[in-house]
Amino acid sequence: ASAFGVDSPKESLLYSEAFSHLDKFPSYVTDAIANPIVAGVVDNKNYICPTSGSYTASVNDADNNSIASKGDTFSIIYNSCVSGSVTLSGTLSFTITALTGTYGTAFSELGVSMSFGNFSATSGTYSAALNGAFSVSGSKTGANAFTKTISASSLSSSANYAGVTRSRSLSGFSATETRTADSTYGYITSYMMSGTLSSSGFSGMRSVSFTTPTTFQKRGAATYPYIGVMLITGASNSALKMTTLSNTQVKLELDANGNSIFESNSTINWNTLI
Repeated sequence: ASAFGVDSPKESLLYSEAFSHLDKFPSYVTDAIANPIVAGVVDNKNYICPTSGSYTASVNDADNNSIASKGDTFSIIYNSCVSGSVTLSGTLSFTITALTGTYGTAFSELGVSMSFGNFSATSGTYSAALNGAFSVSGSKTGANAFTKTISASSLSSSANYAGVTRSRSLSGFSATETRTADSTYGYITSYMMSGTLSSSGFSGMRSVSFTTPTTFQKRGAATYPYIGVMLITGASNSALKMTTLSNTQVKLELDANGNSIFESNSTINWNTLI
């Protein structure tokens, strides 16, 4: 997926655009092979953007083996890159930290670190930007047997929507998705995460921490989990607990004064929450 062609520069589109370059990395290496250079020297190539401008992909085939492999790095620099009404700017940097098998097709283990240098999208009166870094790692042993983890020690975003500015930062973040084969449902997918989120949307740029004391699990292609608990903790130990009752309903419990007693609760449908 790519942010190109989409006219609303939300932060999620910046992530999608960044991940699209991971898919393109093998082709960047292939293009670099067409202009062989000394190992350890970066090869630069410009690519035309859909409407106007370009971006530059710089590849360092560290071991000069002409394929994507551990230790290789590449970066993306946007040069007034425009698609539709969206203009992308800033930089992205990637390092392959682990690789067993063939990148992009038949890998059994993959690790990538990714950093953002004021990576931004602007469209009319709307804009969004990312700064910081995170890492992605995963292993795969079959179509329905894999594990993926995303972690970030520090990642920040800012956005301006029709004159309203907001900022958010994520720290100590880790999220893991695991899938295992299942004879009844085809597969079971598990999700667990933790971290701290600060936002200007909270009064005074306050923060909340979140954990999953009970791992969320989904059966097959189901939209919502059938089991799992998330605990969100805010100021003065106030807390909100979300407990999965079924793949259609979830219970919300509120501890407003931080005394570890949930004084109110309600049951709602998943599709009204997400």
